Amino acid sequence: RIHNGEKPYKCSICGEAFSQSSLLITHMITHTEEFEDNPYQCSQCNEEFDDNDALQKHLKGKHPRKGGIKRSFRCRMKGCKMRFVGKANLLRHKEVHTGKKLYRCSDCEMSFSDKLTRNNHARIHNKCGYCEKYFKTKSILKNHITVHTGDRPFKCDQCDKTFLDISHLNTHMKIHIGEKTYKCTQCDKAFLENHQLKKHLRVHSGEKPFQCIHCQR
Repeated sequence: RIHNGEKPYKCSICGEAFSQSSLLITHMITHTEEFEDNPYQCSQCNEEFDDNDALQKHLKGKHPRKGGIKRSFRCRMKGCKMRFVGKANLLRHKEVHTGKKLYRCSDCEMSFSDKLTRNNHARIHNKCGYCEKYFKTKSILKNHITVHTGDRPFKCDQCDKTFLDISHLNTHMKIHIGEKTYKCTQCDKAFLENHQLKKHLRVHSGEKPFQCIHCQR
């Protein structure tokens, strides 16, 4: 994306776009609301107070049936005056100053400052060699490849049918045990297979998909 100029990560506030999610995260800090020195904020009207006692007194007087505290955390890095609602947001912001990269790719030596960027990077290791699509995990990629190879590794032990994945096999097995899982929403009838239900639904809809080539009926 860096080399081809693609910028899929767009700021929802100003519309500026970036080639990497980490760049967007850094940019979003410029839009982060800066709080005053009062760390206690009323969640109902956004009024701020010097301490918790003052906030609680305000809540009882102005919002007796409601409550809640929004506490802001100030970044103590030199030259930074940013405040964040929630300690997790502050810790994430600090990575901008430290350059710390906590999220490491399990397939290579690269590390990233946030999980989203790491996960996006991981897709390059899970690329389909047939259609060049990217996938989040190797297991999803492996399952996808069977679409191209025609490999159907899951075989029914009651008949000769095979399936691409275990979920399709499990659905098929219900036919052998007589479980009717496909239920009509218009009446009380139920069916073993989905195509049987679809055929039955024509009774309710009046649909007649097959036409005589001789009399058009």
